[in-house]
Amino acid sequence: MSDYTHKRSKWLETTTKVRWSEVDWQGIVYYANYFVYFDLAREYLANSIGIDYLTDVDILTLECQAKFHAPARYGDELIIRVALEHPNFAHYVFHYHILRKTGRQLLVEGKSVHCVFDKEKQRIKLDVPDREKELFTKSGLFDEKR
Repeated sequence: MSDYTHKRSKWLETTTKVRWSEVDWQGIVYYANYFVYFDLAREYLANSIGIDYLTDVDILTLECQAKFHAPARYGDELIIRVALEHPNFAHYVFHYHILRKTGRQLLVEGKSVHCVFDKEKQRIKLDVPDREKELFTKSGLFDEKR
């Protein structure tokens, strides 16, 4: 899952702590909660470049996958890393790594694919909106030297 050839952004990192409501009776994170962690990372990336995740975009999820290497447990501090493939059209491909903060052990790798929905026209947008292109450029998220 980590072998991809598309131009990708810099990795951004955010953190969270595993809460009681996210674990099963053994104290292990229930697998579906990793997708919530992916969402936290996408929101962090959007906010870091100036996109209000709630009001600026209407994103639909087309695909989401995860590869599990080791479990996270109640109380673990996690690092959630996210990178975005350079969007050439209005599909956004995000890559994720979830690590245990102590020792930076890789727990989960993931990938999700999203598109932008045009509320006015009630259809999926085919091009990256100009405002988002400008924000991606200004943010320095994509190193143009790569």
